[in-house]
Amino acid sequence: MSMVNIYVLNNSNIENKLLDFCVSEYEKIPTMQNDALKILDFGVVNNVENKDKKDNYYYITEVYNNYQLLLDAVEGISEENLIKVFLEICILSYKQSYNYIKVVPFHEENIYVDLDLKVKLKDKLTALLQSREIGIGTQSEDIEELIEGSSNKFNEEQYYINKLSEILINMVLKNKGIYGDAKTYRIIMKHMENNEGQEYKELFSERLYNLIDKLCNNKNNFINSIFDVIEQVNSIYNMSYKYKINKKEKELNFNIPLIGRSEEIKTIIASINHIVKYHETKNVILVHGEIGIGKTRLLKHIKYIMGIKENNGVKCFYIKNNKEETTKATIGQLLRKIVSIADKHLINKYKKEIMLLAPEIYGDGYEDNFGYSKLNNKEKLILIAKISSFLQEYYHDNPGIIIIDDMNMYDALTLNVIHYVLNKSASANNILVIIGYRDGDYLNNNNFTEFIDYIKDKVALNVHLRSLTEDSSAKMLRNILNVNKISDEFIDNLYKYSMGNPLFIEEYLKDLCNRKIIYIDEENGKWHKPKEHDMYMPINMKKICESQLKDLDKLSYDILYIMSFFYTPMPVKVIKDVLRIDKPYIYNVVEELVAKGILYSSIGDNGFVYTFYNKFLRSYLYKDLDASIKEDIHKKIVMVLEKYCYKDLNIYIEEIIYHLEILGFSRKLIYYYQKNEERLENINRVNEAIRYNFKILEIIDKLENKDEFIQDEINANMNLGRLYNSLSDKNVAIEHYIKAQGLCKPQGLLVTSVDIMVEMIWIYMDLGNDREIGYYTKEISKILEKLDYLTGTIKYLRIITRDLYNNGENDKLKDVCNYGISLCKEEHMDYKVGFYNSYCNALIAQSKEEEALNILKTTVKECCEKNYTKALPRIYNSIGVIYSDYIQCEEEALNWFKKLHELTKLEENKYYEVTALSNMGFSNYVLANYDEAYKYLNQASNIAAQNELIYMNFYNYVYIASTLYKQGKYSECFRYVDICNNYMENSSIFGQELAPYCILSYYVKSLLGKREEAMEHLLEGKKAFNNTNSIVKYKIEL
Repeated sequence: MSMVNIYVLNNSNIENKLLDFCVSEYEKIPTMQNDALKILDFGVVNNVENKDKKDNYYYITEVYNNYQLLLDAVEGISEENLIKVFLEICILSYKQSYNYIKVVPFHEENIYVDLDLKVKLKDKLTALLQSREIGIGTQSEDIEELIEGSSNKFNEEQYYINKLSEILINMVLKNKGIYGDAKTYRIIMKHMENNEGQEYKELFSERLYNLIDKLCNNKNNFINSIFDVIEQVNSIYNMSYKYKINKKEKELNFNIPLIGRSEEIKTIIASINHIVKYHETKNVILVHGEIGIGKTRLLKHIKYIMGIKENNGVKCFYIKNNKEETTKATIGQLLRKIVSIADKHLINKYKKEIMLLAPEIYGDGYEDNFGYSKLNNKEKLILIAKISSFLQEYYHDNPGIIIIDDMNMYDALTLNVIHYVLNKSASANNILVIIGYRDGDYLNNNNFTEFIDYIKDKVALNVHLRSLTEDSSAKMLRNILNVNKISDEFIDNLYKYSMGNPLFIEEYLKDLCNRKIIYIDEENGKWHKPKEHDMYMPINMKKICESQLKDLDKLSYDILYIMSFFYTPMPVKVIKDVLRIDKPYIYNVVEELVAKGILYSSIGDNGFVYTFYNKFLRSYLYKDLDASIKEDIHKKIVMVLEKYCYKDLNIYIEEIIYHLEILGFSRKLIYYYQKNEERLENINRVNEAIRYNFKILEIIDKLENKDEFIQDEINANMNLGRLYNSLSDKNVAIEHYIKAQGLCKPQGLLVTSVDIMVEMIWIYMDLGNDREIGYYTKEISKILEKLDYLTGTIKYLRIITRDLYNNGENDKLKDVCNYGISLCKEEHMDYKVGFYNSYCNALIAQSKEEEALNILKTTVKECCEKNYTKALPRIYNSIGVIYSDYIQCEEEALNWFKKLHELTKLEENKYYEVTALSNMGFSNYVLANYDEAYKYLNQASNIAAQNELIYMNFYNYVYIASTLYKQGKYSECFRYVDICNNYMENSSIFGQELAPYCILSYYVKSLLGKREEAMEHLLEGKKAFNNTNSIVKYKIEL
């Protein structure tokens, strides 16, 4: 068992310079694992009350191994052993003079000796602490230089030769049992230098005397290096001691500190502290740069600093796309970290969902159960929502930082979860997310590019990592080679070819070592200085690519050549089909390419997929092929991928488009653009769908025979109208509908014209443009007079019902509804239910609520008989509203709203789920069950916020504020009133939606003594319910 020293430091008692030194020096612990003392650990002591701690306590442990201090160890040992120890010290001094990484000032009080006479140096921290505590004058200056950086004298062998003289004299004195101090040493040195030391010959022994004499007069004895000292020892003691280079010394040292990023670190840490302190809504930091620029190293350093130095009481998690976990969604890493510290009740609440993404948490029996990959799209959306809720609930009470590295490689599920967490919850203000990604590579992941676009308003800091400066590159070179002196020529060449890219610096040095251009000289233990004509370095990545391809067999080459054609990662089965190889061992070949770092594997929708780890290698393989060969292979790939698309059109569709665009096959491109547009719409990627419609129009515009594609052009414009309308960009939507309408007229496409004009009328209704509504309504009427188009007639009647309802013409409205209902067939059930609802609205306006109820209940029965459950949520809600608002039977209303809530949970209908919870809240409010009312309304507002149904929250917030007012919680009430006021300023809210706000404003203004303003609000609300039996009307009148 080894003994250890443990030091505990309090940051309130040590200067910042020393603390900074500790943090930087011990981040890369293996740096210290040389002949000096091995550091076991360095970190921060976590207090129980971590949030409230004012002091940080740092600890460091070092192996002690029963070592003794040098002078204690040599007391009484034989001369032979004393010389063995001295030779070991000579080697240590050589390494200290030559190495770039300094350990401690070279002094006998910093040297340990074990029972086997092996020596090692005290670690820096111990030396620094001891110098502070006991004030060693001879060391303080050296230690100060050690913190600031290596001084020139540390780099000169002569300095160490003089130190060896001093150490040897003190060793001999201690060995002979004579007390010696600095004064004694200076006297002996003076005598020896003046050839007056004969009196010491008997004391030292003749051989020791001769050795000390030569060292003290080293200039006269041509001792110019530490190896000369060793030669003198060998000569005097008839020995053949030789410095042996161990294997580790011959290796390049890539385990180096972070270099050249101090400004970036300072900026990021400052931004983190600001965001955490003020709970900023802009809570995303982007860190990105080209491949090899040092992004991962920087992010890990930030994580290290946040754990060691920053005193902000927040948890910091680091996650990265892991090659060894390619079957798992990356979000599982974060879940595993959180589950280890989260509340058990919270974990159990979401156990089912967590198990799908991180099954190993629950034991060996679950580890192979990656159920999420088998889920359909709807089930995946549910999973995303649940995991997002888990993270939101955890971070609500536990502010934290998530560092996400290589996010451009992440799976869609992980990206969607992070997007939800950032944008859908107030608890997002408790989370700071640092995102790292590669420039260029991120364009290969559409999900990620869309994610970045979605969160652009949340970005507080965008750090673009640039190349290292020449000085920083030289410092990195010295660290890797662990040498002080490097020729300027070497540094210039390295910087010229690497341009300061850290990865390129490492790769070039590996290449030079592999070709034996630089190596450790066995004679002196120094790196061989290459001659100018030997100094070959690749101007670009070409040679590195060639080196990666060296010694590969033909099949490996063929696989890589084919893979260079693909835009997205591909599974092995596709590669097999393109190569027309049906051999099972191809899987082994691909895995070998992954093991060599040439390919990168990840998990996709269809299992393992593969692409190039080094993007330059893909370009290198592809660019030199003949154009005709490229065309043939692209055609072959399209043929292979189309076979898969016939089975499931969503698979590889974007990859097919990529190859067709290269080939310029217009007709096929239009077809696949249309199919991909449909796919994107189905998964709610509206902006991408819009882009593909424009691509269709762009291709058609360039065709000479464009008349053949008129229908495609019409459809694309109609799609654009519908999509822009869904984004509330209604004027642009109208423009595209007008273009589509213009294309229909010359072709006599009357049915399509009616469909387009119906859509335009609905938009003009939203815009309140009565003139255009009237014009297009007449146009539709004219066409339908001479056209037998039943669906068009039904759509036209639905427009008429809305117009009649807005004008209060209730009898005409009922007649039109009856006529519309009589026209509807099986396929028009949605319109039929719409007519029933409009009919009931007319009855309610005429105070015939019971009759409306009977019709709606009959409609429920008809929908159930015809298995048309899609319409049930709307009908259940209408029945509940009638019971609540007009018949004032709140218990019955609650029953219908609960039915609605159960139905929406089964069908995952978030709109009506929010509606049900909101109305359950209102009914409880009317019944004066204010706690229940608040619970349902708050739940409704959270779900609305999480699912971008923000407009529904005006109603929720009004009644939350009203509930809080009734409970006497006025300060909380006023907070929600402010939110409602913001809604009023930024949204159009009319009629009966406005009335509850008016009542709330009446309460608040009255409370503040503003009676006149209160009455104005009340009268404004009364107008909306003048001719109804609504409970809101009676509430206003009271």
